[in-house]
Amino acid sequence: MILHFTTKSAWEALAPGGSYVADSLDREGFIHCSYPHQVARVAALAVPGQRDLVLLSIDRAILGNRVRDEPVGGSRFPHVYGPIPIAAISSVVDFPPEPDGSFLLPDSIREQIRVSPDTLDEVLEQTRAVMDGYTGAWWIAGGWAIDARAGRAIREHHDVDVAVLRQDLPSLWTHLRGRDVRIAEPNTWRRWRGAPLEPDEACLWTRVDDGVDLRWQEFSVDPSVVEFLLEPSHAGTWHYRRDPRVSLPLEELGPPGSFLSLPVALLYKAPGPIEQRAANDFETALPLLEPEERDWLAIALETAHPTSPWIAQLRS
Repeated sequence: MILHFTTKSAWEALAPGGSYVADSLDREGFIHCSYPHQVARVAALAVPGQRDLVLLSIDRAILGNRVRDEPVGGSRFPHVYGPIPIAAISSVVDFPPEPDGSFLLPDSIREQIRVSPDTLDEVLEQTRAVMDGYTGAWWIAGGWAIDARAGRAIREHHDVDVAVLRQDLPSLWTHLRGRDVRIAEPNTWRRWRGAPLEPDEACLWTRVDDGVDLRWQEFSVDPSVVEFLLEPSHAGTWHYRRDPRVSLPLEELGPPGSFLSLPVALLYKAPGPIEQRAANDFETALPLLEPEERDWLAIALETAHPTSPWIAQLRS
C-alpha cells in the first residue's frame, strides 16, 4: 500500500473510470506518494492545518513499474510516474488535521496494514536476520505460533511479535543499540535507552533510527519495526506475565529461535472481551492441541482468567 493526500473537491471531480492526476505530474514528472509511516509527517510539513483533505490508498501492484522508490532527504518515497487509475485506489478516507495543525494516520488505514509473508519459512528467515547476533533466547509469538502448528499461514497478520526473556534485557539493549527503541504500553510512549523497566512495561517497539521522531501511529506501521514482548523467568522457569502463578519450564516454550509454544501463545490471547480475531484463532488452534496441552491451557485459564469461555471448550 502507498498513500497520497489530495483535496476532497479534487477527488470528487474525477470522472468515473478515469484516472487521478496531481499537478506535480506536469511539473516534476511524477505524483508524490508516501508509505503509511511517512504520510502524516509529509502532510504536516507540506499542508499544515489544511482541511478538506482525503487520503487515497493505492494498490502498488496495479501500478507496476510506474512506481519507483526514490531518495528524498535521507528516506525513500514512492513516486508514481503517470496517472493513477481509479481502479488502483482501494479506499478514500477523510484526512483532517489535529488542533495543532499536524496529522495522524487514520485508524482505518492502520487496520489495513498487514504483514503476510508467503511462507512460515520466510517469516522465520526475516526474524532470524533481525535477531542475528543476539545472545539471549527468543521466540516468534502471537498468531504465527498457530500458523506454525498448522504448517501454513492461515491468515494475515499485523506484525511479527518476538518474545524474549526479561532477564536478558541488557543483552537486548546491546543488540538494539543504534536503533530507535520505544516503550510501548497504554499511556506510555517514550524512548528506551537501556535503563531498568517497570514490571508493567512489557512491550518494546524498535525501528531503524533515521532521526525522525514518529508518533506511535506511524511507528507501528513502519516496515522496519520489530515488537518485543518481555517474558518473566526465574531459575529456568517461565512465568506468565499477567499471573506468575502460571508457569512452565523454559524448555517447554519451544525451541529458541523458532515459534512459541502453542498453548502459551493462546493464553496471551484469552484475557478480557474476546476479540473476533482471537476467537477465530482459538477455533483454528483447538483441534491442533495435544491432550496434555489442552489440560495445561485449561488449568492456566482457570487460574489466571477463570471467566474465559475457552475453558468449557477445552474441557469438553
